[in-house]
Amino acid sequence: MKTVYKYVLPITDVASIKMHKDAEIVHVDNQLEQLCIWAVVDNELPIVLRKFRIAGTGHRLDYDHLKVEVKCHLGTVKLYGGALILHVFEIK
Repeated sequence: MKTVYKYVLPITDVASIKMHKDAEIVHVDNQLEQLCIWAVVDNELPIVLRKFRIAGTGHRLDYDHLKVEVKCHLGTVKLYGGALILHVFEIK
C-alpha cells in the first residue's frame, strides 16, 4: 500500500536511514528544527539502508571515500531562523 512517511535525518556529514525499497523522496524541509524527508513508500516492500550527504553552504561535497552524484540533490533546508543552511544529496 502506498503511503507518505516522514524520516528525520541526523545532522551529520553522512546520514544513513532505513526506508522501504524504492521509496520516492518528494520533499525535504525543516520541521521543529529537525531535518526531515518525506517519501512515498510502498510499505509492503522490504526495508533498505539509504545514505545521504548533508553539506552546509561552502562545504565540500565529496571526499576520497565518498562519491556523491551532484545530480541527486534533494533539497535545501534552512534551520535556526536561517542561521544554518543545509543541502541534502542522496549518495548513490
